[in-house]
Amino acid sequence: MKEELNSAVRETDVRVPRLDRRKPWISDATWEVIKKRKYIKTQDLTRDNSEAYNEYGKLIKKECRRDKESYLNNICRDRKTFQQK
Repeated sequence: MKEELNSAVRETDVRVPRLDRRKPWISDATWEVIKKRKYIKTQDLTRDNSEAYNEYGKLIKKECRRDKESYLNNICRDRKTFQQK
């Protein structure tokens, strides 16, 4: 029974590609910073690397907030122009 269930799950398992799971407001520049932080995490986290990792974390939060604000402003601007037509 368990094997039948597992095989059925494997047959119907549809994975969402990683690119489609991204938040639409995060810019490519922010994704590059995220990649840099992930690279630092894969390295041996010495004191210097740990500080750099934390700084990248702060930068990512700041960039994501800015990107989301810009994304929402663009949506609002598009809706206003659509309503004016």
